[in-house]
Amino acid sequence: MAGPSYITALRNAVQQNRAAYCSPPRTGGKQVSVRLDDFLLNHVEAISELAEWNRSEVLYAIAHYGLFLLYESAPQTAEKAVASIMAKFKARHADELGGTP
Repeated sequence: MAGPSYITALRNAVQQNRAAYCSPPRTGGKQVSVRLDDFLLNHVEAISELAEWNRSEVLYAIAHYGLFLLYESAPQTAEKAVASIMAKFKARHADELGGTP
């Protein structure tokens, strides 16, 4: 699934589960270090306090929603990004998928 289909699926998933970000999203896996200016950090900390989430959970939710909005407004970017992600996935799991990368 790529491009507009991917965006439609994301939109449908969000609309069907409007409570998705009413509880902290699951975080884990690879870690990334980021530096935020005071403007962004103040917003993240305020949301964290109000939602009773930690900063990592707030940033995780913001990233997911931000990707959704980006792909919705630029479907050509979504198509290229999803194609790139799938190519890496297929290369990494070629033996499990029964083919070559």
